[in-house]
Amino acid sequence: MIDRSSNRRRTVPLPFDEVMTMDSPARVRDEARIRYVQSVFQRVLQLKQETTPDDEFFALGGTSLTAIEVLDLIEAEQGVRLPARKFYQATAIRELAGELPQTVADGGA
Repeated sequence: MIDRSSNRRRTVPLPFDEVMTMDSPARVRDEARIRYVQSVFQRVLQLKQETTPDDEFFALGGTSLTAIEVLDLIEAEQGVRLPARKFYQATAIRELAGELPQTVADGGA
């Protein structure tokens, strides 16, 4: 924002609820879901290398058949059924983790 009376810029603070600290509960839950999806991808695809939250399933060697395995494993372990359509819309680890409910980060449904 520009303060016209002094021709200097001043910052406008964000509303408190939009600020996320490094260890906020929401961030911790997001990180837990990301780690869970990374684990699922690594197990299903039998990956030896580490993955990053932005890695894409198909770029890691996934196929339509292994995508179904991922969805089945998530349902078996977490009790969460994600439609295949959601998986194909969100193929990066971070994106798929965002489709999971908070209960996944809290230890399951």
